[in-house]
Amino acid sequence: AKIVNVEKFEAAKKNGGLKFNLGCGHLTLPSHLNVDRRELPGVDVVADVNDIPIDLGEAAEVFSAHLLEHFPQEQLRRELLPYWIGLLKPGGTFRAVVPDTEAMTVRYVNGEYPYDKFREVTYGAQDYDGDFHFNMFTPDSMKQLLKEAGLKSIEIIEKARRNGDCFEFEIAA
Repeated sequence: AKIVNVEKFEAAKKNGGLKFNLGCGHLTLPSHLNVDRRELPGVDVVADVNDIPIDLGEAAEVFSAHLLEHFPQEQLRRELLPYWIGLLKPGGTFRAVVPDTEAMTVRYVNGEYPYDKFREVTYGAQDYDGDFHFNMFTPDSMKQLLKEAGLKSIEIIEKARRNGDCFEFEIAA
């Protein structure tokens, strides 16, 4: 791991506000420490999402948008979710945005969503190493996965939200 924006990292750590945007890519959040394995503009920490340079129990929030689908179910279940949840301090929040397979499937079956978009969102654009999807989620399947991981107060913030060619949902716990 390499901390690129040391000043932002240290300020967040000092204020107890370690909020991470994991796998941010080009979509960084000013309010979070943006983590990606690629050193892109706006990335504060260059690291794999399974090697964040903090101690367990230090993060106020772990957030990801369009990251979870890039991992196989068992890797999420056995490795990544336990690790990310372990980073949270007591009362910390886990939030994620993922493609809404349920919303897209219904629209595809009804002829309202084109096959090429459905395929791309389901399997990834595949235009760079790591841009492949291994998983898909519905709001109910994600709730169950987070419940199994030990999270509580699981809430769907929004489902079937349009984001470009994708329908997505947001969940928090």
